[in-house]
Amino acid sequence: MNQEELKLLYYDILNGHSFYEDDKVSFYIKHFCLKDLNIINKRKIEIENKAKKLGLLDEETQLKNLIEKDSWSQEKENEINEIKDFIKTLKLTKSKLVISREIDQLSSEIKDNENKLNKILKERQEVLGTTLESYTNKKISEYYVYTSLYKDENLNNRFLNLKEFEELEYEELYELYAKYNIGLSKLIEKNIKKISLSGFFLNSFYLCDDDPYVFFGKPIINLTFVQNELFSSAKYFKSILTNSTRRPPDDVMNDPDALIDWYEGSKNASTTITKANDKETLGASLVGASSKDLKKIGLENEKGISLTEEAKKKGGSLSFQDFIKLHNA
Repeated sequence: MNQEELKLLYYDILNGHSFYEDDKVSFYIKHFCLKDLNIINKRKIEIENKAKKLGLLDEETQLKNLIEKDSWSQEKENEINEIKDFIKTLKLTKSKLVISREIDQLSSEIKDNENKLNKILKERQEVLGTTLESYTNKKISEYYVYTSLYKDENLNNRFLNLKEFEELEYEELYELYAKYNIGLSKLIEKNIKKISLSGFFLNSFYLCDDDPYVFFGKPIINLTFVQNELFSSAKYFKSILTNSTRRPPDDVMNDPDALIDWYEGSKNASTTITKANDKETLGASLVGASSKDLKKIGLENEKGISLTEEAKKKGGSLSFQDFIKLHNA
């Protein structure tokens, strides 16, 4: 999204609702807050009780039955848990890396394993069929749509009353649900992070002294979850920009994920340098670092030789031997 689109999305967040319109219909979509969640949770309990009366089994019991019937296997369950643990390990390892090439390699490996996990989970869901949890989640998703749609921007008049909503045919409900999702499609984490780094937002945010009441004009308990997410994101990025020992490169300031990677990489590089008890340890830790990596670190040797410039002379990166030679220069 460009800056103008982000501004429009920002106003939606401030107003606490999104808007959907096509040739046939238009409606406002309320952004939920903590009070709304309480209503949803009450409804969820009612749905769960109904599901139990229908004889639906919970996922754990259903899995046990399927494993006993050889329709699913414990090995598959173990594989799911192993992949989940492996992904966590990869992400932890990635957070401690400095070299961009190594970070990119791990990012690719993480994505591959996430795809592998999703494939197994999809297969698992097909075997499970309808469970207590899946039935409840489906009905709650439908209730979300009912409770969030309004005819007016003041959110006083529901788009459909409960009777009208419950009488919708499957195709009508599916179409309405699709339009609801389109209406909220821009309200994703990446766009919220982008807003929190945008000048039009930061100009006001830096005046509120990290006080959400001053910024939004209402208690935290009345903030929507999106407003909370935006404010928390802004505080996080403010912390990054405040605590960083050097200015972020211009090319990462409009990319939240790149800024986070830059900050974590800078911290990891500083830790590496601090912990390096000798030149060989330092050199070994940074072997393969490109000129871009070294610029991120801002590293020079004790004689004032810029490793960034030396890396450029060597075609973009330095070898272990190069580090030793430069530190002995």
